[in-house]
Amino acid sequence: MMFRGAKFCPHCGAVAVAWESGSGDLLCPGCERPLLRGKLDRFTLHECEKCFGLWVEKDTVEHICRDAEAQALAPSVVVPAASPLSAPLPKIRYVRCPQCRELMHRVNFAQTSGVVVDICREHGT
Repeated sequence: MMFRGAKFCPHCGAVAVAWESGSGDLLCPGCERPLLRGKLDRFTLHECEKCFGLWVEKDTVEHICRDAEAQALAPSVVVPAASPLSAPLPKIRYVRCPQCRELMHRVNFAQTSGVVVDICREHGT
C-alpha cells in the first residue's frame, strides 16, 4: 500500500505506478469493471480499482520474465504460508480475457511458484 501521489514505494523504494482511467475497452476478468492503465518504466500495466487484479499483456510478461533487470521492477506477490487451520480454498472460477473475452487457462506460474495465474495464450496474463 502507498499513499496517493507517492512517487516511490515506502517499503522497497521501487518507482510508483501512476494509474489513470483507461479507454474502457478492457474489463477486469474478475469483476467486469473497467481497468485502469499505468506505466512502469516502458511497460504498460492494467489494474482493477475494485479487486486490485492486474492484467499484463503477453509481450510485457515475456519481456519481464526474460529480462532480469526488468524483474526487479515487477510488482511483488507474497504468498501466505498454508496451514492446516487456514480457511477452505475459494471455489475455482475461470475468468475471461479482457481482450478477446474467451475463458483463460489457470496455470501455476513457473510451474513451481504456487501462484496461480490466469493466462490467455494470445493476449496476456
